[in-house]
Amino acid sequence: MEGQINQRLMYKFCALGNEVYEKVFYSYNKEENVERFFAKGCGFTLTQRGLIYKGFGGSFCSYMFGVERPFKDLIKLEVKNRLIMFGAKQKSENIIEFTDDISGEDDYTNIFSEGNAITNYYFLVVSNKTFKSAGKRQEEILRKVGKSLKRTNLASKGDDEYIVNLLYDHLGEKDSIILLLKLCDVVVKELWHLMSKVELGEEEEKKMKVLENKIESYQLERIRVESAYHREENQKLVNDYVSILIKRYQSGAIDEEDESRLKKIRLVLIRNGIPASILDNLERVFIKPEKEREDKNVKDILIKLLETGDIDRDGIISLLLAKKESLKIRDMAFEQFFLDVGRMVDEKASKEENFLVVESFNTLITYFDRFDTTHQLITKIAFVPENTINENHIRSLVGNYRAFEDLKNGFFNQLFLNDIYKDPYLTFLGRRRLEFLEKQIPLIAMDEGMLLPSVFALKSLMQDEVYFYKIIKIIKDEFWEVFSLWGEKDMDMEYYMAKVTEKLSAEVGGDVYISKHLWQEIFWHIKKEVFLITQVLPKMIEEGKKELKEDFILNSGMDRFYVEEVERAYLAKHGIK
Repeated sequence: MEGQINQRLMYKFCALGNEVYEKVFYSYNKEENVERFFAKGCGFTLTQRGLIYKGFGGSFCSYMFGVERPFKDLIKLEVKNRLIMFGAKQKSENIIEFTDDISGEDDYTNIFSEGNAITNYYFLVVSNKTFKSAGKRQEEILRKVGKSLKRTNLASKGDDEYIVNLLYDHLGEKDSIILLLKLCDVVVKELWHLMSKVELGEEEEKKMKVLENKIESYQLERIRVESAYHREENQKLVNDYVSILIKRYQSGAIDEEDESRLKKIRLVLIRNGIPASILDNLERVFIKPEKEREDKNVKDILIKLLETGDIDRDGIISLLLAKKESLKIRDMAFEQFFLDVGRMVDEKASKEENFLVVESFNTLITYFDRFDTTHQLITKIAFVPENTINENHIRSLVGNYRAFEDLKNGFFNQLFLNDIYKDPYLTFLGRRRLEFLEKQIPLIAMDEGMLLPSVFALKSLMQDEVYFYKIIKIIKDEFWEVFSLWGEKDMDMEYYMAKVTEKLSAEVGGDVYISKHLWQEIFWHIKKEVFLITQVLPKMIEEGKKELKEDFILNSGMDRFYVEEVERAYLAKHGIK
């Protein structure tokens, strides 16, 4: 049976078991607009505000990527779903306590914000037997159906009859009845369908914007991340990423090759739309407490602030550097201690009315917020060639630049630029953008008239990287033989450049302009790739010298990421692991 709760929420109810038509009932209160599905004192009540449940069972849904999940689920890649048994409480990391409280009410907003943004399931097990302990019965049901519920791919099945049959079969109780209720947010579902498309027509794009305006910003961000995760390439990369983190967690360390691969996967995921903050949180989960770094200087500064309400410029600088270092090594200790101090500041202000402590702590929070905003934006500009950077982003960078430079001359570069320059996976075009920012931000800080021209120039540099790799792919797919012989044979390269530009225009859906400088970069890139494939890789395999690849990267200036992808494809083609 299907129905509509309101303009946004739909439900579907299924029941399976012996004499189900005689034992399961439905009622509707028109005045209160309330629907009930019930059997032998158990059931679901659908109000306009939320769902009321009573009976043995629980709720489950597909995990959304980036949503916090139990560590035991996180380390098992086969676990796909979140399962909550009514009355169950997490007593400790490894122990669940089952209580007799098997009735309650869930607000629809909470259901979709804490569970899955699109679809959530509830189930009840109705039995003719009576049980002395509801908690023991819940534990028994979990033991019978838990494993299958947590590992079934709900998204790919999408079949409620399959799910209710799965529950009934694994329960193994012929006299019991399964009640299954599915709740669906149809607005989010429609938006998800549009997001999953490779290309959208003009009407679909308009519809997508209308739907986005109907959805809360928090949910919208979750859906975007989930949409990016569900691309086949990203799912595989995330699984590889988690596998390496698990390996590091279990063994305490990983070799240089795995560390390099971890960094490379992280870069690809960020470029593919997975926020760096989610990857940071994922890595923090896999840091063992005994491995966390304890910085005595940080503690001394924060404790002094707590006791006296005093923090000087040197203290702020030290804390910002500690924050930077904690982010670099994915250390939880710093953030946790800072949060603990924040709670103590609130308590002190409440008890003693010491507002100087609050004021000083708020100053520190402001600097930390500036740090987070700047770090995320600089990282995005350096590694993700998107054309979404706007005037407000650069104005924010300039304002934060002034704030950090007021603390110490050269502090902005020390906090944000120096480490990125050292990143082996920074592309040559990403480096060019970083160098541009390093030069322009101080100029804009002195003359805001430089702001708009700088934004347009930065967008152009970002577009260059997008076009660069799209053109390389087009050439490799269709014109490799011609372009790889550039300079060796007399050919009408203008003709082939025009053909490539035409292909690129069709791909991006509009006219494009490729500068002579960018074409020159493309030609030299192809020459380097030919040399890599015909000279470096064969010799590296023959002599077993990986340093040949490293020498090539160092001397050619070719992006490490690209070279390693070419190497991977070359080895696969020749059947070499």
